Amino acid sequence: MGFRFRHNFKVAPGLRITASKCGVAQSIGRSDARFTFGPDETRTTVGIRENGISYTERTPIRQGRTKTGGLLDAVIYVGLLLVGIVLFA
Repeated sequence: MGFRFRHNFKVAPGLRITASKCGVAQSIGRSDARFTFGPDETRTTVGIRENGISYTERTPIRQGRTKTGGLLDAVIYVGLLLVGIVLFA
């Protein structure tokens, strides 16, 4: 059995940072609709509250891309982060 570590930090309403042994991920949204940007993949989760039914689509980060990413990726990420803060604040 492997060792696991994960800790969530609530930064603002609708904005969460998760730290684990694999890296750091940022999540924007609520329990029924959430976007998660992690070190290996991006997840989009849509669900129905109070019954446990949800759908998650995973998009792996393209191989060969540098860890720093490009300027366009940074602009999109900051834009989504600001939209999440405005919508859920």
